Amino acid sequence: MTEMPTGPRPDSKDLATVTYVHGAGPATDTSPAPAAPALGGTTEATDRAAVVESARRVLEGTVTPAPAEPVEKLDVDLDAFDDRPLIPAWAKTPEGWAMYSGVLYRSRLRAYRRWVRRQRTDRGHAAQFKRGARRVQDWVVGFEGVQTQALAHQAYIAAREARAAAKTARFTPALMKNKKEVALREADRTQTVAM
Repeated sequence: MTEMPTGPRPDSKDLATVTYVHGAGPATDTSPAPAAPALGGTTEATDRAAVVESARRVLEGTVTPAPAEPVEKLDVDLDAFDDRPLIPAWAKTPEGWAMYSGVLYRSRLRAYRRWVRRQRTDRGHAAQFKRGARRVQDWVVGFEGVQTQALAHQAYIAAREARAAAKTARFTPALMKNKKEVALREADRTQTVAM
């Protein structure tokens, strides 16, 4: 941290270095606050006269500004990186990794606790397994169960046709021998197909 001195030091342009120790507060100054400086500042009378004179010349327009020097345009290639990967500063120290591990551990633990709080007793915990098993079964049926469902439909149609043929054979009069034999044969065939 740097600090700019506030006193009159026209000859010095350097900055004072201040080291701040964490945990130590600034020293408390019990002396009374100094009075505010005059409008012209704390400079001497001769310095003040020189400032007023230069201001008067600027306002009259007798001072010509110096010509501005053209600024060189730097040709910067923003894609020119070195071969090293972009590694954050914390990843280069053991303390940084310890801090990152602690943050990650706490965030995962809190996320798990939030998940547990969201679970209801009849719909959470053990019920998660049941829901997962049902979803897996639905997924399997979605892929492999198409053929099974088609076969089940065909069996249902065949059983319905067998029942209809048996009913026709049962109620065909025995006087019509040819029709009765044909109906019995059809009923037997459809029964075999249905089985």
